[in-house]
Amino acid sequence: MLSHLVLACGDVSLAAFVRFSADAIKAARENLLKGCTVVSDVSALTTALDQTRLTHLDCQQATLLDNPHIDTVADAERTLWQNDSWHQKLSDLADGNIWVIGYSPSVLMKLCEIIENRGRQPALVIGLPIGFSHAPAAKRRLMQLKIPYLTTEGALGGGLLSR
Repeated sequence: MLSHLVLACGDVSLAAFVRFSADAIKAARENLLKGCTVVSDVSALTTALDQTRLTHLDCQQATLLDNPHIDTVADAERTLWQNDSWHQKLSDLADGNIWVIGYSPSVLMKLCEIIENRGRQPALVIGLPIGFSHAPAAKRRLMQLKIPYLTTEGALGGGLLSR
């Protein structure tokens, strides 16, 4: 898993910033083999996932912000703040799914809030939003939860690492 992240960004120094829970790899394997749903924060990330493998594993896909024109962190965050209909969709998809968040720190922060306050239990959260302001705080919050996770410390991240 770590080698895939390093190859995706082309920088071996990323390895020093990657953090994952002890049960992250096991949770990924078990839930993918059970045919779980993989939920992405934006369409650009959903389309970048290995469609052939997910189909073979009988995994479904869902996108929180299902708009193909959202392809930057700024676009994702702006869309989130202009329309709050995604809150219910996030809450409905929180349990039992693998979450792949590569663009929006606000989505990661809201997912963490739902896990903490409503006792929701995702199968795994891959939280890799990029950014200097909210992203590091969202990732720190994720690492404090008692759920399987993979993330990076600090501002490093982005949609390409999340694939």
